[in-house]
Amino acid sequence: MLFSKNKQLRSERAFVLEEKERDFNEDELVDTELSILPNWTDSIEQEYVLRFLNNENEPMKQNKISLSGIEINEDEDGGIIVTAFVRSSLKKAVTLESLPIILIGPEGERLASKVFDLSELGEIPPRTSRPWHFFFSPFDIYSSSIPKNGWRLAFEIQKNNR
Repeated sequence: MLFSKNKQLRSERAFVLEEKERDFNEDELVDTELSILPNWTDSIEQEYVLRFLNNENEPMKQNKISLSGIEINEDEDGGIIVTAFVRSSLKKAVTLESLPIILIGPEGERLASKVFDLSELGEIPPRTSRPWHFFFSPFDIYSSSIPKNGWRLAFEIQKNNR
């Protein structure tokens, strides 16, 4: 699915999760290195393209976790496969758990949402980006049309009512 004929490359428009940590310069920007799980790519060319796309990402503020979209494709069953980098500017490795992720359209509208088990990403090394496929089934999709441009993937943050 990655690098299909109809792929749409995306620059980072990330929504971030913050890790509260003492003694850091919040304004420090961090470049993330590519971290690919074994057997995730089919060829050296795919790895090269992922390295290029990762290098195109903007540096991140320190101690953040974000998503940076790469491409979006529809599957034959009416679902959507979104490929994105899961980026971490933390100073330590992190293993994520199940988190709600939303696909947001160009006008800020919710296009799809789903809770993903991000433990499947494994331990993400410090200051790295890891590519991943996010599959939204037709039941997770709220829109009848999914744009090829202007979308973004984000962690859905639950606000506490106080």
